[in-house]
Amino acid sequence: MNTENQNTIDLNGQKLAVHDSLFDFSIHQKPSSNVDYFGTDYTNGRLFVQFKGGTGAYVYNNVSTELLNAAKAADSIGKFISQQVVGKFISHKHEQRLITHIKSDPDTIDF
Repeated sequence: MNTENQNTIDLNGQKLAVHDSLFDFSIHQKPSSNVDYFGTDYTNGRLFVQFKGGTGAYVYNNVSTELLNAAKAADSIGKFISQQVVGKFISHKHEQRLITHIKSDPDTIDF
């Protein structure tokens, strides 16, 4: 990730570099074997998903408030995304990870 286009946040005790394109999103993390991070943007009806093991991330458009709330409440975020989101909304794939973990060494970003 280009460090010129990022913000830093703390989430669940982790320091994260977040790309500027996610400025309008509230970032969330739940225990999951498939989903690394997800974000909700209620103003613009968007859902952000960054899967584990992949190099990119997805933003799904025209997502209802009810579905955004359901994503946050889901017991299994991976199952929810698979069953309720993928293939049902127009999405944009980003070819890079938009959230990265920042290592303890402030000069090193963990990709």
